[in-house]
Amino acid sequence: MTPPYSSNVSLNTPEVTLTRGLTSETSFAKWVKASQLGPGDDVGRSGAVTAFDRAGAPIKKYRFTKAWPKSLEIITTFDAGDTPTISERLVLVCERIEPE
Repeated sequence: MTPPYSSNVSLNTPEVTLTRGLTSETSFAKWVKASQLGPGDDVGRSGAVTAFDRAGAPIKKYRFTKAWPKSLEIITTFDAGDTPTISERLVLVCERIEPE
């Protein structure tokens, strides 16, 4: 996956939420569709989420294993000038999440 993403990682539940500005890149949607077709070798994935400070330096990294898409939604928000911002939010259910 290509940044920029923001994420919310909770150690209380095995879920990771990824949010990014909407682009023409379709890997999120393809992965959700593949997971809805049933179990397969390429559906459960492992990866990492890195948190960055305002200067862009990495400050914390979390590794997750065997993640499956739980939901994918399109979000539209409006700023003060009534210009819409469209983003997509992918929630993953993970077998395990560990900070590095």
